Amino acid sequence: TASRVPVGAGLVLDRVLRDEATLGRTLTPLMPGPASRWDEANRLSVVLSSGTLSSVEAAAVLSGANRAALETPEGDWEVIQFREAELIAPGTYELRGLLRGQAGTEAAMRSPLEAGARFVLLDGSVTELGVGEAERGLERLWVFGPAALPYDDPAYTSVTRAFDGVGLRPLSPVHLKARRDATGAIHLSWIRRTRLGGDSWAGLDVPLGEEIEAYEVEIREGDAVKRVIAASSAQAIYAPADQAADFSGTDFSTLDITVYQLSRAFGRGTGRSATLHV
Repeated sequence: TASRVPVGAGLVLDRVLRDEATLGRTLTPLMPGPASRWDEANRLSVVLSSGTLSSVEAAAVLSGANRAALETPEGDWEVIQFREAELIAPGTYELRGLLRGQAGTEAAMRSPLEAGARFVLLDGSVTELGVGEAERGLERLWVFGPAALPYDDPAYTSVTRAFDGVGLRPLSPVHLKARRDATGAIHLSWIRRTRLGGDSWAGLDVPLGEEIEAYEVEIREGDAVKRVIAASSAQAIYAPADQAADFSGTDFSTLDITVYQLSRAFGRGTGRSATLHV
């Protein structure tokens, strides 16, 4: 069972989990790889403390099979999928045919993700805890252990955690472009992605997945943010007067930008940065 409680209050049952999750740790470093296509270069060895892994056909992976999460030292999680799982020692597998940065988690790739990272197979044994939108960011004491035993039994473990609700976070835009026109204005554009219903090729565009369409574009110089441009569609204009104010009239041929999609529920999504020729 898993129970939760605001710090200082009484316990409330949150979930009864019927199956043991497949858990382990990585044995080899994992370098960054391509997103949205097969990563055939990287291989990852994992040792499991529970459960087993198996290979599946590519079509099954593309339908959602063999999803797993890898924890970074900062507490972020990269979601991967794998096509091949070869048993190379008792409880130890080599994973090949990877799909990286799934579910918009490509920003969690590390260079490298060192050995020892936690590994969780995202199958039917893993379920969401009951954290409502109003509870995002609030610390809760979570207690979990065998359902047949009382909460004060030593078999139970307790942790205090606050959850950000990253499932609501907009994905980063892609394919950032810039074009300077005859007046000197720089036209910026990008392609948005969606958290919801984006796998079908039948529609004209993917669903918005948010109450409104809104973006922020940071104009950057190194680590400094020179200007933030608001946009209500996947394009924005960097006016000549703003360029002159931000860069003291200095000519430039490249421009560093970061684009964020915004959500009323979450705020800023994951940013996409690029250095663009203008």
